[in-house]
Amino acid sequence: MMTKKFGRIFWNTKSDWVISHLYTPQVELYSPTENMNVKTIVDLGANIGTESIRFGKLYPEARIIAVEAEKRNFEQLQKNISSFQKIEVSHTAIWGEKCKLKLISATDDCQGWHLEAVDANQDYDMLGQTFQDLMQSFKVSSIDVLKIDIEGAEMELFGNNCDQWIHNVKCLIIECPDGDSPLATSKIFKIFNDVGYTFNTYINGENLILVRSDLDWLPRSIELY
Repeated sequence: MMTKKFGRIFWNTKSDWVISHLYTPQVELYSPTENMNVKTIVDLGANIGTESIRFGKLYPEARIIAVEAEKRNFEQLQKNISSFQKIEVSHTAIWGEKCKLKLISATDDCQGWHLEAVDANQDYDMLGQTFQDLMQSFKVSSIDVLKIDIEGAEMELFGNNCDQWIHNVKCLIIECPDGDSPLATSKIFKIFNDVGYTFNTYINGENLILVRSDLDWLPRSIELY
């Protein structure tokens, strides 16, 4: 399909309706004092890339790393970001350790799925890696915006030594994970409390926005499509 702002967008027309996200209000971050310089954005669970390219329009100077595990989504993601030179991609899954992962599909579309770790001698779809490994591979030490939509794997992300990197994240945009993993939000907040990561919390649609407490950044809804 053709869009005015982003040009041609590829999507899985027969299997999902994720493209509808493009036409819903999304989050823009701003600073009332204009004390804001977004340099690095990591999009975990980038799907076909609609949010990555929207970030590319909102913050044209930022380096964006788009991470997607599902093969069909990743193929469309590669096509959609081809004209955005500052968007880099990774076909991988974030997990609590390096291991073999099997993609378990609940439906025929590209959304109803989750990952499970399998034994070394079993068939697998991809290798999981820790978030620290991902940051090292892209030579990233500080993240301005970390967007997270990883289909219930949030505890794999935050439950494994997140104290080693979370303080270098200025803002998290998290699709509320409780539908995929019950009580995940309360567990994540407890982890942040235990490691001393303090933040202000905002809600925008289905997203929780956490802004590190030393910043004056605020979220607002924006329509950009």
